[in-house]
Amino acid sequence: MSIPLCTPHFDGRESQYVLDCIETGWVSTVGTYVSRFEKAICEYTGANHAVAVNSGSTALHMALIAGGVESGDEVIVPSMTFIATANAVRYADAQPIFADCDDNFALDVVRVTTFLNAQDIRKDGIWNRETGRRIKAVIPVHLYGYTVDMGDLVSFCRKHQILIVEDATESLGTFYQDAAGKRHHTGIQGDLGCFSFNGNKIITTGGGGMVVTGNTAYAETLRHITTQAKIDPIFYVHDQVGYNNRLTNLQAALGLAQLEQIETFILKKTQHFNYYRELLEENITYEIRDYPEDLRSNKWFFSLRLNATPALESRDKLIQRFLNEKIQVRPVWRPLHLQEPYRKNQVLDVSTTEKLWNSTINLPCSVDLTRTEIDRVVEVLNT
Repeated sequence: MSIPLCTPHFDGRESQYVLDCIETGWVSTVGTYVSRFEKAICEYTGANHAVAVNSGSTALHMALIAGGVESGDEVIVPSMTFIATANAVRYADAQPIFADCDDNFALDVVRVTTFLNAQDIRKDGIWNRETGRRIKAVIPVHLYGYTVDMGDLVSFCRKHQILIVEDATESLGTFYQDAAGKRHHTGIQGDLGCFSFNGNKIITTGGGGMVVTGNTAYAETLRHITTQAKIDPIFYVHDQVGYNNRLTNLQAALGLAQLEQIETFILKKTQHFNYYRELLEENITYEIRDYPEDLRSNKWFFSLRLNATPALESRDKLIQRFLNEKIQVRPVWRPLHLQEPYRKNQVLDVSTTEKLWNSTINLPCSVDLTRTEIDRVVEVLNT
């Protein structure tokens, strides 16, 4: 018996909704399920506008374009994230600057604002003293069910006209409280937020994404550029270079059915997480870090930290031990400043990022994971 890392779970009206698309012929990028899915995401997250697109990577790219990121700009990105975050910056012909995370995998806001305060601050923004380029945006990433401390980051960026594009691709279903006790969903505090519906996410459309925003002008721009920038649907008139980036009605139907079950998914994943913690409570070699009390996490991935030394060697041996037992585990994302396309980009102090990369793996965490399977995972850990 093999145990996968994270698989989708279909237990609702997925077949009913998808079959409705097929029977009515509305299978492409136009159809009622697209608008219904966008509306449902707004209602669930509290966003004013939502625009469905064909991937989380596309969501990030389109959000940067809509937000005004231009050729030659720079965007601060955590090094601890999936490469799609930095790739979206390059798609916009801008350059990423790689920053550190904190112990919860979240962008280190204190280090970021300290760096920005040391740059060339002008009335219309901040310019990098080292490169001479404008630092146009910051992408805080809510990773593995944890969240970035958005309050201070939002205040700083609004003061200095820096765009915030929240990479919430892993965090649908995650809510947190601000300093005033107000509850927020991830992706809503910044200028734009991005979600992913890839096959391993908390809900899936097979492949897809969503951009949310409170800014009507951004939403209108997003709808325009993701539908080939068409201004006349009869005579095929286009007013700029656009993109064919919208989500299909078939995918939206699947996503809507999945979203209807998201609270059940999170409840089950929370139960799995708690059982892991119970079994590993007295194990001094490994630690599954808990979540802050003011956070209702979606528990997307379960990250296990190794306390052994040297951590990297222990991590790699542990991964191989799991693979030998046909249990799928993965290290956390390889830091982006170590990736070949980005070795020449500016890198700030990323010591916490490198520590977590060397000492953390992700354990099986599917919605339909069983206690017997968790027992087997922990048995390998205790061997």
